[in-house]
Formats: sequence, C-alpha cells, structure tokens
Amino acid sequence: MRIKPDALPGALRENLPGLVWISGDEPLLVGECRDAVREAARKAGCEERVSLHVQQHFDWNSLVEACSARSLFASRSLVELHLPTAKPGTEGGRILRELAATAGQGNLLLILTGHVPAGAMKTAWIRALDDNGWHVPVYAPDRKQLPAWIEGRLARHGLRAGSDVVRILAESAEGNLLAASQEIEKLSLVAGEEKEISLQLLREALADGSRYDAFDTVDAALDGDAARVLRTVARLREEGVELPPVLGALTREIRVLAALCAPPGPGKRTEAEIFTRQRIWESRKQLLRKAARRHSSQSTTQLVRLAARIDMALRGREEGDPWIGLETLALRVAGCRPVA
Repeated sequence: MRIKPDALPGALRENLPGLVWISGDEPLLVGECRDAVREAARKAGCEERVSLHVQQHFDWNSLVEACSARSLFASRSLVELHLPTAKPGTEGGRILRELAATAGQGNLLLILTGHVPAGAMKTAWIRALDDNGWHVPVYAPDRKQLPAWIEGRLARHGLRAGSDVVRILAESAEGNLLAASQEIEKLSLVAGEEKEISLQLLREALADGSRYDAFDTVDAALDGDAARVLRTVARLREEGVELPPVLGALTREIRVLAALCAPPGPGKRTEAEIFTRQRIWESRKQLLRKAARRHSSQSTTQLVRLAARIDMALRGREEGDPWIGLETLALRVAGCRPVA
C-alpha cells in the first residue's frame, strides 16, 4: 500500500501497520516520516527501539531475531532496518519477503532505504513489502515544485507571504529543504502577531546567522576550505545545533561525489545524469565538480563508511564523539587528512 508523505501522519492516527517502508534520499522529508512512525509506535506501546544498519557481512538473522524478540518492558518493540543501497542481496531479499508475510505478528518493522529506481520495483522483496505493509516513497520537490512546498511550510507555521518572499526563499535554499525549513522556523520566531512575512523581514532574517548555518560547513568542505570547516563546526557545536541534519546534508553530497567518482564501466552515469537524478541546482554544480577533482572512487567509499560510523556513534552503537567525527569527515571531504 502506497502512502504519500503528507498523508502519513493522518494515516498513522487511524492505524499502525506491522510494516512501514520509507524510501528516498531527501534527509529532511525522510527524517520527518521516520519520526512520525516512531511517535505512532511509541503511543502504541513500543517503548523500545532497535536499530540495525546493513553493511558488508551483515547478519540477516539478527533482523529475524529482533523482529521476534519480546521485550521485558513493552508489549512490542520498534525495529528499524537501515538499508541505504536498497540492495539486500539474495539472503536479505528472502528474509525481507518472509518478514513481510508475517508483518503484524511480532514487533513493528520500519525499513529505511535510499531511492529505489522504477525498474527495481518489480523485484520479489519489494513487491512483498508493498503487498503486506505501507510504502512511503519520498521525493524532493523539483525547482518548479519548490515554491509550492515552501508555501505549505509557511502555512504550517501560520505564516503568510507574497510570491516575491516565496521566490527568494526558494532561491536562497538552492533546493536544500532542510535549509529552507530552518529559515521558515526562524521566520516564525521573528514574525509579528499578524504573521505576515515582508521582504524586509525576510532579508533581515536571511542575513542574520546565515554565515554560520549548518550548510556553511557543507559548502566549506566541498570548496576545500579547511579553516572554514573548523570555524563552522565549532560554531555549530557551541550553538547547540542538532548534529544529525548536518551529517545528513554532508552525507548526501558525499553520495553525489561517490557517483561522480565511480570507476568507468557500463553502469556509470554521466555527470549530467547524476546532477539531474540528484536534483542538483546549478549554483551547486561547480562546488561538486571542484570536490570531485580532489577525490577518487576509493576515497569516496571511505567517506561513506566514515559517515556510517558517525551515524552509529550518534545512536550509541559505536564509541566516539560524533562532533569530532563530523569535523573529521568534513575535513576529509575538503581534501585534508586530520592528524590523529
């Protein structure tokens, strides 16, 4: 059963299925859908959450055990399976089919994958997930859709704005939904009782703090500016900014770099195809090209693995300071190898 992201919160208030699959590469929207499922599961009595990340040599039996295990403190648990590539392999596909067939009989299973190409939607494990649970496909709005998306976000905060304000917000975000969402949240704090966003108020809000927002770190890393990376990461940490969205934004750019630096072969996409597929705005293409010249297939693979380890540290499943990990990751994207 397909559920649109906007309809997910309402659907969850009516029913909580045994299996939810969220697919997509847009960190903000995927994160919001994930959080909606987590909240619904918590209200339904799933006080415990188990998070499994599929990497090389992943033990698929651990997923089976987690889905069937009974908690001492709650009637059910929420089991999250993170499958970034949406390629579980033969054994994983078989187990996912079996778990889909028994969805609802054990713990709640939430599966998070990257974007799944249309041609892969007919594979057996994907059909099983679609037939036995909810599939929430997440797509980022394109350039033409972004103004309408921003208008909807403004309305969610009770704000009103003219077309010029919406256009400037869309242009300043450069397709980055998290950046746009953060600006709208900031506007909601400074808007008056009338909740009307004027051009003057918008310009003041964009100027205030934009120098140190989370995505300045990402831009500094892509630009190869190590000193700026260090300054912005330190500032973000001092200001108490939540780390996961920053890591998500940097990881998204690393995946684009990995695609650009992939070794030649029949399956390698052209630069134009990669930029179109990832919805890269024109203003960011030069930054990504510059970063790609510093990297190789091997180095981007290492970056992806490091990002995964930082995510594990954030979840308490691996030792280490996630902020130091983020700084290290950004410096490596910038072309530096920090001294241990």
